[in-house]
Amino acid sequence: MSEGVEGNTRAIEDSVVTDFSDRMSYGGYLELSTLLAAQHPLSSPEHHDELLFIIQHQTTELWLKLVLHELSAACAYLRQDRLPLALKCIARVKHIQRTLTEQWSVLATLTPAEYAQFRSVLGNASGFQSAQYRAVEFALGNKNAGMVRVFSADPAAERLVRDALESPSLYDEFLRMLARSGYPVPQHVLERDVTAAWTFVPGHASPLLGHPPARHRAEPAHQSTTNADDHPVSRVVICEVCPAASYSPTQSPAQYHRR
Repeated sequence: MSEGVEGNTRAIEDSVVTDFSDRMSYGGYLELSTLLAAQHPLSSPEHHDELLFIIQHQTTELWLKLVLHELSAACAYLRQDRLPLALKCIARVKHIQRTLTEQWSVLATLTPAEYAQFRSVLGNASGFQSAQYRAVEFALGNKNAGMVRVFSADPAAERLVRDALESPSLYDEFLRMLARSGYPVPQHVLERDVTAAWTFVPGHASPLLGHPPARHRAEPAHQSTTNADDHPVSRVVICEVCPAASYSPTQSPAQYHRR
């Protein structure tokens, strides 16, 4: 028997705080009384699986909130030419996206027949109306001004989506940082309408490979020790395509578009 454990019950150490009448508690910090009271199934009698459906989408919205938080920070860091910090935010977003994808396996345990038993209570409600999802899309460059009117009945949601529409995307900020670093980013790309979606335009790709930033070209003494391909952004190809469009020189464009 382990020390301090009797009858499969471990004694609580004297150092453990148990009185939270005047202290911050776990539940208080996380506002769990509010969070856990935010699920309100509408089916009557209540369908067992509706709670799953609600929690699945509420947790998705929480993750989307964090994605927006990280993308906003990444854009700010790019504006400050602080690429390593921006990349850390983007890496975090990548892991959140993986979690979002994997958590749908839980909802997959809900069969179409079971969902149909309470779908009617949702009315016109649909994930299509997720303001945060649209804001993430817009922050990544996939913009559609027509989507703003979907949120006209919700001023806060409309403001969130419109701000994302009218702000430079992550890719816009990245290209501006490249230009400031001396890379040959076309002027028409830097002056593009940021409310428009990135689209592929044949003949408008401007490869950076083999084009070190201007400051490197102006300093021949560095050429013997500095390889342009070693620069963290020198392996990027600018394309008027989907957000953060880039591929390694070792990939063909076809391989890139299959990723």
